[in-house]
Amino acid sequence: MNNIIKLVKNLSELNYKYLKNTYFKILYKKTWRSPGLSKISYEEIENMFINYSPVFILSTGRCGSLTLHEIFKKYNSIDSYHEPTPTLMILANYLFNNQEDEELLATILKATRLELIINSYIKNKIYIESNQVLSYIIPGIIKLFNKSKIIHLIRHPGNFIVSAAIKGWYQNNTIWEIGRIKENNKKWIELTQIEKLAWYWQKTNNLIIEKTKKLLENNRYILLKIEDINNYNKLLNIMKYCGLNEKIIKKIPIKNKTKKYFKNDPENMNRNIDIKQFKYWDKNLKEIISPYVSTLCNKYGYDI
Repeated sequence: MNNIIKLVKNLSELNYKYLKNTYFKILYKKTWRSPGLSKISYEEIENMFINYSPVFILSTGRCGSLTLHEIFKKYNSIDSYHEPTPTLMILANYLFNNQEDEELLATILKATRLELIINSYIKNKIYIESNQVLSYIIPGIIKLFNKSKIIHLIRHPGNFIVSAAIKGWYQNNTIWEIGRIKENNKKWIELTQIEKLAWYWQKTNNLIIEKTKKLLENNRYILLKIEDINNYNKLLNIMKYCGLNEKIIKKIPIKNKTKKYFKNDPENMNRNIDIKQFKYWDKNLKEIISPYVSTLCNKYGYDI
């Protein structure tokens, strides 16, 4: 209860104009509800927690989760969601700093996702959600769903940093930046945008690895490097892992999206559109991120 009170207090201290103009409108907008939700008993919901296997795609963001969602949603036996409302973006830093409170994390997951997951369960569909914020709620996922599955999606840190910088991460004056994970000390505040993004890549991926250790032995964790998204056999393995019937797996459609250029951004957006693609970085830039990312790069075969 104290953590809930603390959460409410923290939210109340956020810049109200952002909440008024953005988050509350999203949170309270009228949404569709399945008529079947009222017909499922408490006992059946408990059975769902024990035996159902929702799939959660966890990542840093900016690493192809939307592409994976676009692939999954083509199958009638899958309910695929990419950052459904509420996105939980505003809570990311709070969740990141409350990893030991499994009950709190499970309660937030239940309050924001239970209806969607029940809807997939009663339709006998596979629930799949890609959402970077769920990377900070893994203990709650494990506590709530006995057979939940995790897809850990990862991308080369240099390419992630470029993508996130172009989007303005750690520079924008937006509601999402309020929730971005951070450290509350002078040393961290004085880091450059590139250093903060390298720190973020390391912290988020290490957290996913740490919190999913217990899932490895019973086939509830799988890693996918987004660089392998065009490898048909590896993607086929992901589909089977999720529970898609092998007989209905067809040729998986993959489209390469064109780069978007941002014009007429509002003043609160500070995209770093001048950052060079990682392949053009010089030695000095690479040395800046190396202390943060080198260990995981060695683990996953990424060259810096």
